[in-house]
Amino acid sequence: KKAGIPVFAYNIVGLAGETRETIRQTIELNKELLPDMLQFSTATPMIGTDFWKYVLENGYATVPNNEVDRIVVGTNAIISYPHLRGEEMLSEVKRGLIEINWAYLKEPPKNAGLKRWARFLAKRFLLTYQLLLLPKKEFPGKAFISR
Repeated sequence: KKAGIPVFAYNIVGLAGETRETIRQTIELNKELLPDMLQFSTATPMIGTDFWKYVLENGYATVPNNEVDRIVVGTNAIISYPHLRGEEMLSEVKRGLIEINWAYLKEPPKNAGLKRWARFLAKRFLLTYQLLLLPKKEFPGKAFISR
């Protein structure tokens, strides 16, 4: 950031070993870093990979094997662990995205006039509103937070 290079944070939740605590740690890190662009996606095991075999063998898949190709990668929690259900992952990420979104107020636009400041605040309100309206099982797939 200091060098003027845009920082992009791509976060994946739901990999093996994920917990509510690790999701919270990821959110807190993003709130601290405030990257220029930010994305969260859910882990989606691709058919034939070791991760897919792990998910199937342990009964963590929430969709039948023959329906996986209909899933939009990274936007649905198709994995549910005994200690962390898919809906819980999505709920934590949505809450975190709202927190991160408002953390950007720590670094408002530099040399911003009233119009730019108003756009900055409007962006924060709009994204929060959109996140709050999503049903529990839906996720803002490929949704970015940016300055």
